[in-house]
Amino acid sequence: MWNVFGASYPSPYHTHGENQDYSGFTQVGDVHLIVVADGAGSCPLSRVGAEYAVNRTISLFKSDYHMRDVTGDTVSALTTQVRADFLETFGEDHKAYSCTFTVTMFTERRWAAATIGDAFSIVFDATGGYTYVSDDSGEYVNETVFLNSKGASPTVADGDDPVFIAAATDGLKNVALENNVPFTGFWGGVQEVFTEQAHVEQLFTDMAAKSRVMDDTTLVCATVRGGGNDETHC
Repeated sequence: MWNVFGASYPSPYHTHGENQDYSGFTQVGDVHLIVVADGAGSCPLSRVGAEYAVNRTISLFKSDYHMRDVTGDTVSALTTQVRADFLETFGEDHKAYSCTFTVTMFTERRWAAATIGDAFSIVFDATGGYTYVSDDSGEYVNETVFLNSKGASPTVADGDDPVFIAAATDGLKNVALENNVPFTGFWGGVQEVFTEQAHVEQLFTDMAAKSRVMDDTTLVCATVRGGGNDETHC
């Protein structure tokens, strides 16, 4: 059984007073889903956009995608549909709602993840290896590709036998990555210790005390320890 939990921490540098990250996780049968969106700080309605992207993904997963095979093609199609619905919903004003996006589907045997922008998913498997799923290629002058950017397409990966899964916004990267590669010292500790929301909250408290929280920061984890979860947002 999977245990899924997470938390979010607001940037101390907000001028608008609102955490623009949004995340959620749910399951149907033995198929689980984690989705995280990071609203663009420069866009006035990005929190609304991030919340829409997460809720639309969960809705589509429950109505259709949980019945499909857990493959890269499935999460790519899901992301593409969320993107199309996002653009249709917000129309010509969609840039005001811009967000990055990462989604992971998984069972005990299979996982698949898709990402647009600098949010990321990381999956550790039974061999001790990991797969990092993010698209940092579009970054320039502190900008990134968004779910609704012109021509945006997901970075996709899939695999077998997951044992630990995490999805996060880019606010975590200054402690979780080293030279744009997952820092195993960080992730080894997370896998060994983290089993509940309070552990993620304590991580953010410690980061804030060391001035390591520079942006809204969200982390959702799934570990094979523990039981299942109902739908939750953070």
